[in-house]
Amino acid sequence: MDSAEVKEILELIELINEEDQKCCLETLQLLETFEKKYNELLPKMPYNINVIDELHINENGHSRILTKLFQFKNQDGKYEILESLLRYIVKEMRCEKFKDIEIKNPEITQEKCRIDLWVRDSKYALIFENKACDACDQEAQIHRYIERTLQENYTEDQIFVIYLPSDEKEPSCQSWGKYKEAFKERFVNLSFRNCIIPWLKNYVKPNVRQRDQLLLSAITQYIDYLEGIFSLRTINNKVNMELQELISENIFKGCEATEEKLKVLESKRADIDKLSKQINLMTDKFASIWLNDLSRKYQAEFDGEWVIKKNVGNLTVVLGIDNQKPWWGVSCESEYTDYLRNAVEKKIVSTIDIDKKNISKNSNNYLVWSWTSYKNGESRFCKLVNVLSEYKIEQ
Repeated sequence: MDSAEVKEILELIELINEEDQKCCLETLQLLETFEKKYNELLPKMPYNINVIDELHINENGHSRILTKLFQFKNQDGKYEILESLLRYIVKEMRCEKFKDIEIKNPEITQEKCRIDLWVRDSKYALIFENKACDACDQEAQIHRYIERTLQENYTEDQIFVIYLPSDEKEPSCQSWGKYKEAFKERFVNLSFRNCIIPWLKNYVKPNVRQRDQLLLSAITQYIDYLEGIFSLRTINNKVNMELQELISENIFKGCEATEEKLKVLESKRADIDKLSKQINLMTDKFASIWLNDLSRKYQAEFDGEWVIKKNVGNLTVVLGIDNQKPWWGVSCESEYTDYLRNAVEKKIVSTIDIDKKNISKNSNNYLVWSWTSYKNGESRFCKLVNVLSEYKIEQ
């Protein structure tokens, strides 16, 4: 390759970068216009109340709801809702391998070993990776969950992976590690928008018995909540039309044919993806700065790239970031008992403003842990270190 060719490639790269910058700026301007219009229309939206809306759930919340649905058994002891999901996967997604799964006596857990939702029976295991809130794939995330499931004495052929993005996103290649090709027939992508909502509406809700009123109410609320996320509530049709008119005025200038408009929409979606990727990169950058600052401030050590730890007596307090979400935890290097776990939880709840129901104990790595926020993360870490430093818990 001569110098002229090298120069031409460098100039092309520079032009691509400039084009990406231009797309990001135009998209930000459109978002600003859209947000202003949306805020104007917000008071005009019809009244709607949904309990889940008011709780502001995260991905863990979605996993908890799905776990409760899967755990439902009818009077004959059948796991009807879990079985209906498998039927949906076979019929609608045409994933024939899932037909071989026989539901007998499954263990259904949420956030155990950091796996969002884990269904294990005698001859199969289902790994659910939940991306309802568009979290990024962690490094080798699906790979690690498959490896962890293999440790439970399942073979690869007995393990199935179900990916739950908000809207048609595929897992990244790095998340699969070495397993992508091996699992191509035992993997299904079920987006909340295009799969979970139709499954709940057409497979689950119509088959709920009248006597199961609380179950019916929960499913109805969850469907309405999901439709609200994706602006699919029919009561919002008028507002949606006005917002779509605004978008059309800004991006369809000079477009007449339907094909042209579809091309513009595809291009704009790609621009939004580019902007989203840059925001994710910036989030990682500032999250890393945040952890480094706290590490220096509290003389805490790094345990991997996204976790800092501070030893306090016979315990270790940790603060980490998982999928761009902060969390805290308390671990013990030596073998521990349920007594120690319960004692740590009791001490934390009694001395720190943390609701017991928000503390998780279903982890092999930590006595207790919980999600937090960037705003509260530092104060949680500091208080935990202070409280547990003064309180040595004997096993």
